[in-house]
Amino acid sequence: MKTFKQFVNSRRIYQIDLDSHPLAARPTWSLTHVRDGSPVPHGIAAIETSVDGMSARLVAHDWAGLVKATVTLGIHPRTTVTESFQIEIEPIPDLSPELNLAFSQHRDRPI
Repeated sequence: MKTFKQFVNSRRIYQIDLDSHPLAARPTWSLTHVRDGSPVPHGIAAIETSVDGMSARLVAHDWAGLVKATVTLGIHPRTTVTESFQIEIEPIPDLSPELNLAFSQHRDRPI
């Protein structure tokens, strides 16, 4: 299963790449949320689909975890194809340099 990475509080677009195969119905996107190895009732992320269903925006919330996205395609009136991929929602790494403050003491003076 393909795995993507995304940071908390970020947005990414995911798109279906089809080999010009006609669709009988609009694709359906669904999400399963997992934290610490078990499903969670609240959403780690939200999904917004395009009008034609061929792409979706995943909006990550404040929590880290794993989101499994499942896309169901109706390629024929009686045939559906379901594919899934995972998105690891990770905290934003702290890349700021360490800040060292220096203090000094002076005789009483105007500040």
